Amino acid sequence: MSGKRPYRCAIYTRKSHEEGLDQAYNSLDAQREACEAYVLSQAGLGWELSGRLYDDGGVSGSHMERDGLKALLSDIRAGQVDVVVVCKVDRLTRSVADFGKLVEVFDEHDVSLVSVTQAFNKTNSMGRLTLNVLLSFAQFEREVTAKRIRDKIASSKQKGMWMGGHVPFGYSNKNTKLVIEPDEAKTVRLMFDLYCDLQNMRLVKTTIDGRGIISRARMSKSGKTTGGVPFSIGNIASILSNAFYAGQIKHKDKVYPGNHETIINMDHWEQVQRLLSIRSVNSSTQKNCSSPALFAGLLTDEDGNKLVSHHANKKGNKYHYYVSRPERETGRKPKFRIPTRNLDALIRSVIQETLESKTQLLRCLSLNEHSVDQIEAATDAAQSLISRLTMSDSDDRKAVYTDLIRHIIIKSDGIVIEFESEGLGRQLGITLPARGDLQIERQMIIRRRGQKMKLVIGGLKSNQSYIDQPLINLIANAYLLKTDLETGKVRSIKEFADAQHIDHGDAKNLIPLSYLAPSIIEDILAGRQPADLSASRLKEVARRLPIAWSDQRVHLGFAA
Repeated sequence: MSGKRPYRCAIYTRKSHEEGLDQAYNSLDAQREACEAYVLSQAGLGWELSGRLYDDGGVSGSHMERDGLKALLSDIRAGQVDVVVVCKVDRLTRSVADFGKLVEVFDEHDVSLVSVTQAFNKTNSMGRLTLNVLLSFAQFEREVTAKRIRDKIASSKQKGMWMGGHVPFGYSNKNTKLVIEPDEAKTVRLMFDLYCDLQNMRLVKTTIDGRGIISRARMSKSGKTTGGVPFSIGNIASILSNAFYAGQIKHKDKVYPGNHETIINMDHWEQVQRLLSIRSVNSSTQKNCSSPALFAGLLTDEDGNKLVSHHANKKGNKYHYYVSRPERETGRKPKFRIPTRNLDALIRSVIQETLESKTQLLRCLSLNEHSVDQIEAATDAAQSLISRLTMSDSDDRKAVYTDLIRHIIIKSDGIVIEFESEGLGRQLGITLPARGDLQIERQMIIRRRGQKMKLVIGGLKSNQSYIDQPLINLIANAYLLKTDLETGKVRSIKEFADAQHIDHGDAKNLIPLSYLAPSIIEDILAGRQPADLSASRLKEVARRLPIAWSDQRVHLGFAA
């Protein structure tokens, strides 16, 4: 480089591991000192040191998610850097692909790259070739090193050694050796004993929560604290299925005897695994043969008859319903036979809508006699409760709803949800007196779609969408017929019907459906069709469809 203007030089340093970074003089200091000496030797050419440090300690060069590198690129884009100086190119990156991206940024902003220990100039083709060769070797070295580390981990685990990471609950790390933490180990043994007795993860959690037992609190290097909260069902399941507590080390799909002290003896651990396996098979079977039925046991119709969970088989598929009990027992056509999924989703929507709306929540709870702080705390807790009901597993969710709800009445024109006042108070962190009028009511329209019932609730922000696959398939077939006829793939509607194995008469009715309004098709694909619009009804009215798109929407019951 030549010229009288000053060249602002930014020094970038990096070290892959944190080992030694706490020393008074470490690898980053050595790199920076070598680069500073080189920059000073070029002072006659106008080189000047930047006052900012661009360091990445304990960060791999295999990616670009590095704070120091990001700061450097930000300053380059801001026009504050003319030359980037590194001790070696692999300090900047060990990836050829990432190096190409960096060179593009450097070229775009007329920034030069200099390596103190490797003489090259990236502004010409030979310099670029040299850089790429150096980076190829750096990437090769990283891949060989990574394989060497993986092999060492595998070999060490075969010998039963713990190879770092999060210390399992029940143990502590003493000079890289795991030793039992007595209080935590007592909790682990309690979990195993409870599961053997109760054989139900949710009951284990309830018992542990009742004793005030919480998980271990951890603080990350960034200062963020995690843990120190009640165990979730997932946490408990993870502990119960972890062979580490029985003195074993897992590596991929293999298990080796460990060198650490055991908390659970092998016979006890295997007993729990057998129970978990049986529970898993039963849960899998239940998913296939019975309804999840979140609100089973809480539902009645307006005459006081219970709505019970029921399922029916059709062509190998299982369909789940809530059915009025007397009609089910006598064999008469039930007053209500509502798809479980639809009613569960609708009830959850009503409850969530109430919890989300501060006005509705205050009206429901009659909190006027409480202080402003209590009201704010209750509304904040309601938002947390919504998250819990959205994110938790089905067992935990069902337990919360059972605590919240005393009774749900399904009527022909509405739904009434009566809350358990003490349970709702527990969930919101306030004290509510026992009372039976703590309820919300919504108007509801039940529309039949063939053998099915579609539920539409008034007053909600948005009703549940219903993706009707038979309806979508019908429209898809209509467009397929139109395309096949236009392209000559089939010569007649009958030929199309034979190829698709559908009735000739049904195939004839497909032609008008290929000219449906685009807005109608969009609404059907999004599940926004009218509640009583089914595939069979659309086939019936196909030949009487108006030509104008706006008239089609009115004719089929869509919003104009």
